[in-house]
Amino acid sequence: MDEKIFIEELKDLIDTEMELNPETKLKDVEDDGWDSLSIVSFIAYCRKHGTDNITSKEISEAVTVHDLFVLFGGEKR
Repeated sequence: MDEKIFIEELKDLIDTEMELNPETKLKDVEDDGWDSLSIVSFIAYCRKHGTDNITSKEISEAVTVHDLFVLFGGEKR
């Protein structure tokens, strides 16, 4: 999946109006949607798309939107 598409789907998934890009820090999104429910939703989203070995620990260690993309199975820069 293209990273731009991933970001648009992530915006819908976490229900945020904030503009996201690969460098957006997840801690900056916390007040606008990145919370424990978002983490559970992200895990479900990954499983739906065939990435079923992701853990909440790995997600909690992610710093940026791009880190989530890599966990999802996207390419590292």
